[in-house]
Amino acid sequence: MKAELAQLQLSLSRGNLVEAARLAQLLLRQYPESGQVLKAGVQVHVRMGQIDAAMKLTERLAKLEPHNLGYVNYLARWALQLRQEARAHDYYRAYLKNNDDDAKAWFQLCELLQSAGQSAAALDAVEKALSGDFSPRAHAQVTRAIVLADLRREGEAVAVLRDVLNEDPGHVQALFNLGSLLQASGERTESEALFEQVLDQDPEFIEALVRMIHGRKMTVEQSDWIQRAERAVASQSRSDYELESLQFALAKARDDLGEYEMAMGHMRTANEKQRQRVGAWNQASFRQFVDASITRVTSAWLDHDQKQDQTSERPIFIVGHFRSGSTLIEQMLAASPETHALGELDLFLRLQSGPPQDWWALFDEGGEDRLSAVRRDYLELSRELGAHGARGVDKRPENLQAMGLIKRLFPKALFIHSRRRRLDNAISIFQQQLNDLSRFSTSLLDFSSYDKECDRLMDHWKALFGRSILTVNYESLVAAPEQTGRSLYDFLGLTWTPTALHPGQRGQFVRTASAAQLRQSIHSESVGRGKNYLRHLTQDEQEAIAS
Repeated sequence: MKAELAQLQLSLSRGNLVEAARLAQLLLRQYPESGQVLKAGVQVHVRMGQIDAAMKLTERLAKLEPHNLGYVNYLARWALQLRQEARAHDYYRAYLKNNDDDAKAWFQLCELLQSAGQSAAALDAVEKALSGDFSPRAHAQVTRAIVLADLRREGEAVAVLRDVLNEDPGHVQALFNLGSLLQASGERTESEALFEQVLDQDPEFIEALVRMIHGRKMTVEQSDWIQRAERAVASQSRSDYELESLQFALAKARDDLGEYEMAMGHMRTANEKQRQRVGAWNQASFRQFVDASITRVTSAWLDHDQKQDQTSERPIFIVGHFRSGSTLIEQMLAASPETHALGELDLFLRLQSGPPQDWWALFDEGGEDRLSAVRRDYLELSRELGAHGARGVDKRPENLQAMGLIKRLFPKALFIHSRRRRLDNAISIFQQQLNDLSRFSTSLLDFSSYDKECDRLMDHWKALFGRSILTVNYESLVAAPEQTGRSLYDFLGLTWTPTALHPGQRGQFVRTASAAQLRQSIHSESVGRGKNYLRHLTQDEQEAIAS
């Protein structure tokens, strides 16, 4: 065996993968339980790009050495490459059945669950890591705070971060995350002081500077912040993502100062960088999605078995576009004790962004079990986020695309369609670093096409269940907030409360781009802001946005 293994390694070093594979097959038949042979086989499969085959051999290694976390790490990494998140989680769970005291494994599972949006399970995992000997403990505590915030338990998260800083006043991640949470709660002075501490400790921590710029309206008094951002852009040591974030921050700063030509230059640079990183939006693919949704979601499909449906939930969904007034609507509704703000849940967006066959299987005949599972997952997520008895308010704008599915899952669901003038909305989105799935945001032409397709889809939803949809125009909302707010409450069957007119005074944590604006009284200053950029748009952009 030793000679054959040496020959196999020699073949690999020379790039003779055919010969290496032949030797590996021979050795695996002769020595199927040999760890050395299995490892060699894994090497060959990895070199040949045969990940599934490499995983099968690594699974055999994990059985031979059930206490070896390294194999689990490889298996989980490969599963993620194959976009099999659940499989990656299962590898860690299987390992932890036999190694319940492995704090490092619990923490790694927490990170996977956190990235998958399974915050409650992630919290359980990180707490198990902390109950063991995980080190550094402060790192795990900061992660715990982040997960608590994801669960809308921001007050507890703040307490955890303050405890970390009591032990280690210079802990940069704790300073940054505490600053971010306090910024979200409107405590601007302390949050800025914390971000300054971060930059004092680590001048390369660019995200702290970015948060500072986004946290308030820039004036000439903050010109040093802008200069710091410009120097950071000029530096050769920044990552592409940092440069992207800095360009978005500078676009916002120049807009605040009324320097619209410079702001547009930063917007174009920032969006081009994001486009290179996440890829371009596929207009044809989205049009096909809208066509398929219109074809598949019919009255007959929506009415299927609804006479037997016992679902009593009455969730509220705010749909439309980012930067269209959705956060203001959410916070006006949050004044009611009958509602509970859930934030922007991505459950439906994750489903839609996965393998197309999995999404469309939900609409197939006989898909009731799949639908029940999605309904159960959504309700469980709502409860984890604190919606116990209250009506959950989900403000994920892209849920517009899933309204047909949502109405089948929750026949009593109601939808608030937030709308804003296309030019104003387009410029506001173009200035914003949105999530990586919102690829339409990186081009004004793409956003215009996306907006028109969304209108076409919304027309279909209104034709099917228009009585469950209320359109709220941002311009009307800020011009007549009480009148619009009362109409909104009446539509949802809520008891009106005047505190809805003062959303920024209740101390809620608002973790969206609208957080700073929400702390002000309701105003109409943003109405018509797009006209400042008209002369900086191309002819094609002007025609697309105006049409």
